[in-house]
Amino acid sequence: MFRLFAVFVVFLFHTAHIGCSYGIFRVFIGAGAMMMTAFFMLSGFVLYLTNYKKEIGNLYDLKIFYAKKFIGIIPVYWVVSFIYTVYLIIVRGDSILINIILFPVELLGIQSVFCSVFDLSHNDGTWFVSCLIFCYIVFPFAVWIVRQLTLRGRMIGIAVLMGILLYSPIVVELLDLDNIYSNVLFRICEFLIGGMLCSIWISVKDKEWYKKWFMRYKLAAIEVLFLMFAVSLAGYLKIPNGMYMLYSWIGIPVFTAMIMTLAGLDFAFLKKKRGMFWILKYGVEISYVFFLAQFFTWPLCRAIFSFFGGIKVCGPIVKMVVSFAICLFLSVLLHELVEKPLSKYLNGKMLKRMERAYDEA
Repeated sequence: MFRLFAVFVVFLFHTAHIGCSYGIFRVFIGAGAMMMTAFFMLSGFVLYLTNYKKEIGNLYDLKIFYAKKFIGIIPVYWVVSFIYTVYLIIVRGDSILINIILFPVELLGIQSVFCSVFDLSHNDGTWFVSCLIFCYIVFPFAVWIVRQLTLRGRMIGIAVLMGILLYSPIVVELLDLDNIYSNVLFRICEFLIGGMLCSIWISVKDKEWYKKWFMRYKLAAIEVLFLMFAVSLAGYLKIPNGMYMLYSWIGIPVFTAMIMTLAGLDFAFLKKKRGMFWILKYGVEISYVFFLAQFFTWPLCRAIFSFFGGIKVCGPIVKMVVSFAICLFLSVLLHELVEKPLSKYLNGKMLKRMERAYDEA
């Protein structure tokens, strides 16, 4: 649920590309990019939850882990990046030379270490893929370290990482430094916080005090409302957001509380409604390509609205609904025609080849 909430808020933030505004919610939606922090924290939490029982005790286990992560995010990223780059060169007239120079960087997914390429080619949208790659690279080693720590040590680790994330945007704001929004170091910190939060949650989820104070649907709703209120208030008071990273002072504590709350809820009432549960589950399944589909959503929407008299003719709700429908349609196409077939093919070829090589060795 939290993942879908974060993805939808980021989508609403991106509707600024087609001139959407949301009245009293405009400040919160205008700061929606801060939800990428929630995305990385949640990614770390979920990855730890699904892997903490598994031993990555040798080189073969490490290769299998990396192969699965590669198959999960890279092939569809390459396809989308290639198609969109062709669009940029042919339709928008971007420099072929710049794209050729950037090709090896983007192929390897290391663009997040070059903060100044954010505005070049497709990197204002694929930086998060680059950051995910680095997060996955460090994950097996981070799990090993976390396992050596006591509960107190993990809490201290979270506090140190939070201190880095909360202090850094202040330095950037006061000294007018380069934007750190797409900086891989800080995204790894968010990712690691999520992983350590999961390790703590596993230790406390069966405690009576946790069940009493955290496992509450009302608490989750209050946390969402508080997030919206606090961010909106900061915006109305004209507190700078530091390219969305300064609002981490609000986001990180609230996201931490939301993750710890929602992790303990089973949403049994949704599971009884099979149709709704399937929709939500499928929504989570396509959430990654939903980000990527937005490359094509906004040019299509602008073309459609221009055909019907211009962007200003349509109201924000109409534009939001139309753009969401287009993005959802493109996401389903990418998932069913690209992501799933490639994943199935590569899992069959690559993993079987690795297993065969291991058996022969």
